[in-house]
Amino acid sequence: MPEPLVFKNASVYGDDTKHGLCTKATLDLNSGGEAQITDDGWQGHSNGKHTSKLTVDSLVCQTTRLEQIKIYQAWKNSKYIAMGFGIVHGQLLKLGKMKINTLKYDTDAVKGTITLNFDAEGGKPEEG
Repeated sequence: MPEPLVFKNASVYGDDTKHGLCTKATLDLNSGGEAQITDDGWQGHSNGKHTSKLTVDSLVCQTTRLEQIKIYQAWKNSKYIAMGFGIVHGQLLKLGKMKINTLKYDTDAVKGTITLNFDAEGGKPEEG
C-alpha cells in the first residue's frame, strides 16, 4: 500500500538559503508549446521554451532583518536568484534562476512575524 501524502508548509529557498515556510503558494509550469493546426486539422504541439512562475502568499520569514532576506535583496538590486521550493516529503524542486517581479510585506506585531508575498518568473526548472 502506498504511503499517504502528508502536506505541510512548503519551504522556500533563495540562493540555497531557507527563507521560511509558506502557508499558500502556486507553482505554474508551462511547456511553451502551442497547437499546430493546418488545413487537415490538428497535427500536434510544437516544442516551446519552458517557463515557470512561483507565486507565494504568506511566507513566514525566518529573520526580520531585510539585509538577510535574499529574495528582498534580489528584488532591490534587480538581480536573478536561484529559487527552490520544497513541495512533498521534503523534496526540493530547484526552479533555477528567477526574477522577483513583485514583493509585499505584511507585519504582525502580536505574532512577531513578517510575512512576505511575492511572485517570481523563470525558465525550465532544474532537476529536483
